[in-house]
Amino acid sequence: MIQISPVATSMIELALGPIIVGKRRDINRIELHVSYESKLAQCEFINTKYGRLKIRPISMIPKGYSYLMEKSGKPKRAFAWVSKLPQKAK
Repeated sequence: MIQISPVATSMIELALGPIIVGKRRDINRIELHVSYESKLAQCEFINTKYGRLKIRPISMIPKGYSYLMEKSGKPKRAFAWVSKLPQKAK
C-alpha cells in the first residue's frame, strides 16, 4: 500500500465534510474519482476522519483532477471537487 500525503488527505476531508456533515450523506455511498495516473489509483480505499472512502480510478479523468461523487440512487447526487489543475492564463 502506498503512503498517502497528509496534504492529499486534508484536501479530501475538506471536500468531504460538507457532503457528510452538511448534506448528511453516507460515506459508503460516496467515491473518490481519480485519474489512472494518480498515485491514489493504486489504493482501493483511503481512511478519512469521516470513515473509509472508496477510490475509483477513471480513465477519462486527466492527472491532477479528482472529485467526490455519490453513487446514483438519489434524485440529486452529492458532488464536490477535490482538486483540479489551474487553467493557464491566456
